[in-house]
Amino acid sequence: LWTMCGSDPDEDLGRVEMNMGWTDRHIMRLNELGNEYNRFAEALVRNHLDFDFGDEIIMAENAAVEGSLLRVGKCKYSVVVVPKVCSVFASTAALLEQFAAAGGQIIWTGELPTMTEGAPDDRIKVWADKANITRVADYDALLQELDRTARKVSVKAVTGGECTDILTMLRQTEDGLVLTTVNNDRDKGHFVRVNLKTAGAVTAYDPWTGKSRELVCEVSNGSITFADFLAPAGSCVYFVNEKQMPVTGKITLPYEHPHRTEPVFAVLGPSAPVRRTAPNALTLDRCSWRLADEAWSAETDVWQAQRALRDRLGMCQVYYNGAPQRYSWIYDSKSAGKPFAMRFTFHVEDAPETVCRLAVEKPAGLSLTCNGVECRLTDEWYADRAIRCFALPRLREGENELILSGLYTAERELEDVILLGDFAVDDSRALTRETGRLHFGDWCFQGYPNYSGSMIYSFSVPAVKSTGKRITLHLGEYRAAVAEVFVNGTSAGLLFGHCRDAVDITELLTDRENTVEIKLTGTPRNVFGPFHQAYTGCSRISWADFRTEGETYCSDYVLEPYGLMGQITLTATDED
Repeated sequence: LWTMCGSDPDEDLGRVEMNMGWTDRHIMRLNELGNEYNRFAEALVRNHLDFDFGDEIIMAENAAVEGSLLRVGKCKYSVVVVPKVCSVFASTAALLEQFAAAGGQIIWTGELPTMTEGAPDDRIKVWADKANITRVADYDALLQELDRTARKVSVKAVTGGECTDILTMLRQTEDGLVLTTVNNDRDKGHFVRVNLKTAGAVTAYDPWTGKSRELVCEVSNGSITFADFLAPAGSCVYFVNEKQMPVTGKITLPYEHPHRTEPVFAVLGPSAPVRRTAPNALTLDRCSWRLADEAWSAETDVWQAQRALRDRLGMCQVYYNGAPQRYSWIYDSKSAGKPFAMRFTFHVEDAPETVCRLAVEKPAGLSLTCNGVECRLTDEWYADRAIRCFALPRLREGENELILSGLYTAERELEDVILLGDFAVDDSRALTRETGRLHFGDWCFQGYPNYSGSMIYSFSVPAVKSTGKRITLHLGEYRAAVAEVFVNGTSAGLLFGHCRDAVDITELLTDRENTVEIKLTGTPRNVFGPFHQAYTGCSRISWADFRTEGETYCSDYVLEPYGLMGQITLTATDED
């Protein structure tokens, strides 16, 4: 790719902008080729063909042909695959020629390169036409060739082909082999048949629980085959001890009826008492601003206020790194700063009975008043030690006003401020009284649009008599970073999405009424944003998503849903 990299004839190199690669046709063409290499590597991984990338600089310094193997450092390889390339190092060409002459297996994809180190050279074509190398037209043909000659592990799905959702890594140990497997599917589990070209006792280790179990194997022609189940996003490590005989027997993949149901012991919800683990939050991202004693501006987004301030003061903008980067100039200003102020307003329907806080990032040198009362900066911080808290006087019902003021200097960077306390927020973003209860569904629309802490839902479960049944809690659909189940104050385990959505709670239940609590761990997404994206389908978030305007701006608040969304069931099954 570096050999092919150059400048587009139409590119204005005197003008440097961010994200140039998104518009440069030449770079886009190279990106397409780079993506093809990524797909090639992914195909090898998904088809359970272990490989290492050969770095040509490392190979030039520390590689040699030993017998019919290629040694790089301490590793030795029997097969070398060359993808579609137009140029290689001269040292690589010489190394591959020696490897082929020694009987090593080379599989070449596509056309042979016509350059070495970027200069026209036909040396590879000269020896490659005579050497015993395998030529394949494309990557599909390459996979077929590797399947025939180089496969050491196979992970078959119920349908019979390689289960490409399962990713593997095979390693040699003193006792045998270690096969690490990961289900890359977050929604579905997979029953698989694993075949290894060795023989030995197999122990399956579950990294999530720390438990191990011996597996039954079928042995044939020096190979072993065993079956197992990998949960959504689950993983398992299989230790194969070649010094011990495997436990042998007939293996079958289990069948589950698609409409199978389990006896329901209890159903929880669809509403519950709740309690927060952190103060509720209301992000204030719009303000009026002024310099010195000028009139207040119209209300605008905080980032737009900062842009206007810096324009007025003749300062460079700081919301993205340009050229030169800001660290090289931001502290050079000799100006003592210009007095400025920002005014935030919010409405209160029911005044909180407890003290509220205002979280401000890097408030050094700033003063705050609330409804004309000067506020004290406390030692408390929120989410980050740089985000400090001012204690507010008792809020009043109706309109409330916050004024943040100080000297604006080149290094000053203004951020949204966050109101914290014991309150709920209605759909007009006014403060109201909490009900202490949530219905299943998004908690953003039930008083907590900007809440970033965890929420604990409480339920009562009937007394459990000793009946020989196992009681399993199935959480159902929810939105949070992770969930934890507590039974009578004791943790029963962590759950996350479809990956691990059930937990056995039998041992924690008693013969009297039980308390089951579901703790959903939130994230900072809804308190820090971005909030006003007209389009949310981009695969990445950058500074621009926090500073949308024009067609990309949505005046309403775009939030991520959080909360228990689906039914919670407790099922009762017979003991194994």
